[in-house]
Amino acid sequence: MTRKSVIAAALFGICLFFSQKGNADEPGRPAEAGPLPSKDIRWSLVLAGGTDVGTLPRATPKLALGFDVRRGALAFRLEGTALLPQQDHPSAASVASFDTMGMICALLPVATILDAGACGGIGAGMLRSDAATMFRPQGLGVVRVDFVLFPGFLLSADAGALLDPMRTEVALGAPGETHRASLVAFRGSLGAIVRLW
Repeated sequence: MTRKSVIAAALFGICLFFSQKGNADEPGRPAEAGPLPSKDIRWSLVLAGGTDVGTLPRATPKLALGFDVRRGALAFRLEGTALLPQQDHPSAASVASFDTMGMICALLPVATILDAGACGGIGAGMLRSDAATMFRPQGLGVVRVDFVLFPGFLLSADAGALLDPMRTEVALGAPGETHRASLVAFRGSLGAIVRLW
């Protein structure tokens, strides 16, 4: 056997070894079972419910609807959230909150059907009463966990802090009566992620 033949055979063996190694990196993770199977872009619908403590006078249920775009370990989420109105003041004025957030998440697999990571984002919202509406900038930081129930359907939970750097204040019904949001509010939610394509 010539020297060129020996070198060619050695190179072929090395390429074959690394090809087999790459295919076996995640032997226990089915191709479509987990939220991080490949670098394919995944578009999903998100529907969630939860709670907010600090934006309105007392803890408030919240509803959220959004879209999640995932590629590998990175995800981008655009989400709209509404806090249910409250009547918690002497004038019985109603106060509510609505906001839209854009978030970037880094998620890593911790089990075959479980990913965990953190998200950060910015957005804008409004604090609204019967008497006035005030717009406010917002920042959000949360810890996120995704659990695969079956391919294309995940449970997603997150918890963290919502920042209102302006501590937005809104006028209520009675003269001089106002409500001021907390600088930092707690937010937590549990929802479903449904893959669209």
